[in-house]
Amino acid sequence: METGTAKGPEQGLRILLVEDVASNWKLLRRLLERHGLTSVDAEHGQIALDIYDSGPDSFDSILIDFEKPVLDGPSAVEELRRRGGDLVIVG
Repeated sequence: METGTAKGPEQGLRILLVEDVASNWKLLRRLLERHGLTSVDAEHGQIALDIYDSGPDSFDSILIDFEKPVLDGPSAVEELRRRGGDLVIVG
């Protein structure tokens, strides 16, 4: 019997993590990494849009906070959808 970290279907997925509170960001990043996911971080919605535009096919999902400075979560999601983003977005 093998021992070690179990690999699930989520292994290798790439997540755009949109969070402006450092403690939340650190916790979420650790949880994602523990499950074999890679994250790219954005502090607010406008940065998330800029990152998404630079490589829209490079993300499997987006985790975004509701209240953000500059561009809030719902407005950023609306804009992502308008731009053709059809990936899973969790708020």
